[in-house]
Amino acid sequence: MKRYNLLTVVKMMLGAFVAFASLSAPVSANNLNSWATAGAACVPVGQTSSAHLVFNSAGDAGFAAGTVGEIILTCPVVPTIDSAAALTITYRDTDGTGTGATIIAALRRKSVATGSVVTIGSINTNTGPVVTGYGMMGTPLNSCRSLAFDFTNYVYYVQINIRRTSTVQQPLFGAASLNFGVIC
Repeated sequence: MKRYNLLTVVKMMLGAFVAFASLSAPVSANNLNSWATAGAACVPVGQTSSAHLVFNSAGDAGFAAGTVGEIILTCPVVPTIDSAAALTITYRDTDGTGTGATIIAALRRKSVATGSVVTIGSINTNTGPVVTGYGMMGTPLNSCRSLAFDFTNYVYYVQINIRRTSTVQQPLFGAASLNFGVIC
């Protein structure tokens, strides 16, 4: 059995502590007040036909060529966030306040015990301008005060409804986020 002197043992323990601390630093540096997801990470609901929905290589969700109707996506909010003050989306709405293209995003809370669902906040792109590239739109949650998430009693998700009544319009859902952004 090899023997180490006290100084060597202290150096080894210090080295192990530094290695352990550096591994755990990213965990403690996580921002628990922000969550984001790309459109392609959301799940289409049963009534959304795969013939209507297209995910592009940028992770966006939109309509397949030549189709109209409604696409409904569910974006689960994972329990890595403890609070937020705003819901924000990245989107394209090629007719602004018109009804040919619309995206509605709603943060929803579902009771684990009863199954009841409550909408906490929502965004409707028909209240905004024409966006032909990428735009951002947001809404405050809880009057811009910190909204605490309770993952013990509830599950949370953002429901996205993308509607198109004309193939001339090109609505696109890029991303959703919960944060303490510039809205509040």
